[in-house]
Amino acid sequence: MQNLGYFDSEMDAARAYDCAAVKLLGLDTERNFPDVVISEKPESRGDKMRERKTSRFNFGVCWHISNSAWSVYLRNPQTKRQHRVGYYASEEAAARAYDYAAIKMHGPGYTERPAEVSEPPASLGDQMRERKTSRFNGVSWKKNRSVWHAYLKNPQTMRSQHIGFYDSEVDAALVYDCVAVEVHGPVWRKLTFPELITKPPESRGDELRRLKALR
Repeated sequence: MQNLGYFDSEMDAARAYDCAAVKLLGLDTERNFPDVVISEKPESRGDKMRERKTSRFNFGVCWHISNSAWSVYLRNPQTKRQHRVGYYASEEAAARAYDYAAIKMHGPGYTERPAEVSEPPASLGDQMRERKTSRFNGVSWKKNRSVWHAYLKNPQTMRSQHIGFYDSEVDAALVYDCVAVEVHGPVWRKLTFPELITKPPESRGDELRRLKALR
């Protein structure tokens, strides 16, 4: 199996497969979009990063591929070691965080923009620490997947039963209610939306299985 790259959308990944399959096996090979003329392979995340390896800011900011975020670091002139400041969603926020940390370590003459850094922007870690869990029962944020996780805890064994992953926190809460009613009955005291229980929302796994069945 040859890795063709990582893509931001499912459609781009499918077109990239078609492009590689035609190059390797010819036009008669099975494709996702047989009626579409193959022109060029969509740009992968790796292609985008090779085009732009570093930040446009001069110091302390770089793109962290595995975390998909802007990383801020500050080098200690005494120890020559890098100090990690944090990860940020935007490049501008990362640059302001670097300026704030540099002023704090080296003094106000170290950066050219002291007026813009009265306080540091919240990093992605700060934002997650402020909100560790969902406001609904049976729902939590799955950091490594960037989705909402719905689960049901067994009151006898105290073990959590996995229900599914959802893009919406409300969808995860709704499907928790549906499963909780099936297991504990309609009078279960921890229901979030008891008046809305009809059919559970489709999870990411359900959606992928449905799309595969249509092919």
